[in-house]
Amino acid sequence: YSTTKIKSIEKVGEDFYWDLQVPNTNNYTAHGCVHHNSGKSHAGAAFAIIESIEDPMPNGLIAANTYKQLTNATLTTLFRLCDEFAVEYHYNQNKGWLSIEDAHWYVYSLDNYDNLRGIEVGRFWADELRDASPEAFSVMLGRLRDRKAKKLKGRVTTSPNGYDYL
Repeated sequence: YSTTKIKSIEKVGEDFYWDLQVPNTNNYTAHGCVHHNSGKSHAGAAFAIIESIEDPMPNGLIAANTYKQLTNATLTTLFRLCDEFAVEYHYNQNKGWLSIEDAHWYVYSLDNYDNLRGIEVGRFWADELRDASPEAFSVMLGRLRDRKAKKLKGRVTTSPNGYDYL
């Protein structure tokens, strides 16, 4: 196991993203490995890292449907990817504040979405939004208004089912 500092990031275009789900078991076997999910959180973590490096100025928001999801999957995936690519990060759990390189992100669960009121962000990543209420999504979208952002951006990584408003 070794890491290397990222020297550059280059956009090469867009491609299809496949989300596999197997009814009842929610996992599948590929090349002898059992996979539970298809990498949605990994894609969201990559979004947060790339955004942090390319445009560190606007504050961001990383959210998940519940605090358990946020700590056990969303942030775990993000920190693992940061470690893998030697991306510097610092997380202050008490303040709900994460720095990735020179960028700053609020970190909140959407099961208590009233805590989002009053913040302004230029981007967000919401993980497993299917189980967050439509009101939580609406409040989160209302926070997307930081004038320092070159372009307002939001990414959602989620499984099917749950609330049907998505």
